[in-house]
Amino acid sequence: MNGKDYMKRWRIVQTILICVFFAAGCKIQPATHPAGSEEQGSVVSTEIGTNTESETSSEVDTSTEQESETGTESDTSTEADTSTESDTSIEPETDTEPEELPIPEDDAIVRIMDYIPSIQQELRYATTNNFTGQIIYDFDDAYLRYGTIKKLARACEELAKHGFGIKVWDGFRPVEAQAALWEICPDPKYVSHPDKGNRNHCRGLAIDMTLYLLETGEELEMPSDFDEFSALGDRDYSECSKEVEELCVLLESIMKKHGFKGYSKEWWHYNDTDTYPIEEEFVPTE
Repeated sequence: MNGKDYMKRWRIVQTILICVFFAAGCKIQPATHPAGSEEQGSVVSTEIGTNTESETSSEVDTSTEQESETGTESDTSTEADTSTESDTSIEPETDTEPEELPIPEDDAIVRIMDYIPSIQQELRYATTNNFTGQIIYDFDDAYLRYGTIKKLARACEELAKHGFGIKVWDGFRPVEAQAALWEICPDPKYVSHPDKGNRNHCRGLAIDMTLYLLETGEELEMPSDFDEFSALGDRDYSECSKEVEELCVLLESIMKKHGFKGYSKEWWHYNDTDTYPIEEEFVPTE
């Protein structure tokens, strides 16, 4: 091998070595750099993860705080609504039972409605709507002897089974009122003499009445109006319809059953069969 060939080959070898070393250096550097990149990436990833978790946690905490604040506002709103409702609501009625009235003696004169709440009242002599056209007494509630009211209450219970209630036109009548009626109509067929007559209204045992429908409160058709001084007012019922007659007969039978007696000239008038003395001192009060 001559010198030229040797130099030529050496250059080839150098070229190969340089390529090998260069190639080796390129491979090592990429291998080393990615490792560093992974570490850096890991750090970055950890930092990002930490920041993300921190930010997420902060968002959750913030959201929780917001929810807590919202809950507080909701509670406040609820309290405000409750307070408002409490201020504007009607207080419930108490469950206390009404005070019971004392049981009076049978001869005591008492207000009918205190013991028979279902009755209606239209005291004609407390108005000008009566045959005199004048006000005869100045009280609006009907009174009777308690013994008479007990009988009337039993009659009301039986009438209620037929759907009827009692409407009172007159009950206890002061002696002065009886005298005023006699002065206007001195006829013993319709007005009792204030000194010599039976004066059952003044005894607190007589009642003038009609019937009404419990369901509607409407007054029923009867033979006539109150204080009718003609054949329409008597008890033979020949001047009225069959339906009205049947109604009057029913009323009369129930009242008789419970201790009352009717007056032949007035279909609306009933007397207690138990008697009481004339009351001259009792004054009805409003």
